[in-house]
Amino acid sequence: MIVDIHTHLFPPRFIAERVRLAASDEAFGEMYADPKAKMATAEDLLASMERARVDVSVACGFWWRDRALAAEHAAYLVDVARASGGRILAFVPTREAVDGAAGIGEVRERTAEGVPTSALPVLLH
Repeated sequence: MIVDIHTHLFPPRFIAERVRLAASDEAFGEMYADPKAKMATAEDLLASMERARVDVSVACGFWWRDRALAAEHAAYLVDVARASGGRILAFVPTREAVDGAAGIGEVRERTAEGVPTSALPVLLH
């Protein structure tokens, strides 16, 4: 089995709005302001996986400063993971502030809310 453990996917709207997003989010701009930096949708990834004979890919979210963008991106990743028949796994970051957290056990319940009902694995980084 071939597993791609780190890729990024974006909703088509984010790709269309690359210039605006790069100007408004410094971290995103550092990675994607250059038009040569490839941005892919789930469909792009699945086609690439077929060509390269990759069985499973882990689609990582992005640390958006804007919570609405973060939520939209996370929802997209979860939706495409559900629709992929197990070929795409969503790895969604959280910007939750956890004051005084000493370990992952203190964070897990807050970050995994709703995931057990989706039958997707819980991935924390």
